[in-house]
Parts: sequence; C-alpha cells; structure tokens
Amino acid sequence: MLVVGAGPVARRRIAALVEAEAAIEVVAIDAPELGLPLQRRAFRHSDVDGAWLVHACTGVVDDDVAAACRARGVWCVRADDAARSAAWVPAVASVDGVVVSVTAGRDPRRSVRLRDAIALAVERGRRSHESHVRNRRIRERVPAAATTVTDRW
Repeated sequence: MLVVGAGPVARRRIAALVEAEAAIEVVAIDAPELGLPLQRRAFRHSDVDGAWLVHACTGVVDDDVAAACRARGVWCVRADDAARSAAWVPAVASVDGVVVSVTAGRDPRRSVRLRDAIALAVERGRRSHESHVRNRRIRERVPAAATTVTDRW
C-alpha cells in the first residue's frame, strides 16, 4: 500500500493502516520520521507500480497520483476530493470495543458527522449503563431498614 504525502490527513491514515498491520510505503517531499519505508522526494508515476491501493494525501499533486493509478488500474483514495476518488475511507470510531464505520456516499463530512453522532450515542449508553450498575450496587448495600424509615414519613 502506498501513501503519498505526510501531512495531518496522511498521518491519520498511516496510523490507521499501521494499526491494521498493513504493509505501507510513504512518498513525501517533507515528512517526519514515521518508522516506515519512506522516500523523501516528489511523487513519480512509477511509485504506483506494485501497489493495490494508494492514498493521495498531498493537496498538491493528488490529480497526478490519481491519473497514475487510473492508468495502472490501481485503487486510489483522494484526500482532496472524494467525488473524484475511485475509493473511499470510512469515518471510523472505536468506543469501548464497539467499532463504528460510516460511509455516506461521497460526502466525507457527512460521514464524520454521522460517525461522531453514533460514537456519542454509544458513549452515552455506556455512561447510562455504568450509572445504572452503580445505583444498583448502592441499593444492594443499603440495609432494608434504612429504606423502611423513609417510607414511614
């Protein structure tokens, strides 16, 4: 897998790919040390050779990267323009072991809004459950006589 660019979007995608244990190569003119195979230089069309998926995350040469991918029959995810992308990356969140993955057509902003809303609902559900469990434990520890006193008033 090839990632072209090393800006904030590229680094988020690289982190997700590393977590998924993907084999990644990075081509970027200016890049921090990533602990991955990295070529600090401008993109070349031949960089696409041998890749099955390319993430174009430069904001500058993404058209060129996409054209090289198209010419070679390689999937290309464009960070700059989802509408012109051959493939998409879902918006993903993980809350307490629940993984939420959302795609909303070719609208990444909508995908992010939906992902965030679902993740918030999962988090609120977790907090509500924890509160319920905590209250149940308190009720179990309170002697029956203590609750009977309040019933008399």
